[in-house]
Amino acid sequence: MAAALVQVQANHAREWEAAAGGPARTIPPGPRIAASSGDLLLKCLHAHCAYYLAHQDYAVGRLIFEEINELWCNDERCRGWMSEITAARARE
Repeated sequence: MAAALVQVQANHAREWEAAAGGPARTIPPGPRIAASSGDLLLKCLHAHCAYYLAHQDYAVGRLIFEEINELWCNDERCRGWMSEITAARARE
């Protein structure tokens, strides 16, 4: 899991820089999920969950998401995403 977390933090930094149009102006290696101060530090679990919703191959986010195991938001958009994820899991 540690290797997966380090890799996803690097991926996130590249995505952030691509969206920003250039290199991040932060202390290397760039922005991390939830602005954690280290690649192996987990904070703001909701941010890791959100990253998993956008990147279904993020193993750490999937573990967090599976621990929740229920819809925490009654918003129509969240219900839709939950349905999509449930359908994707059924196809696996």
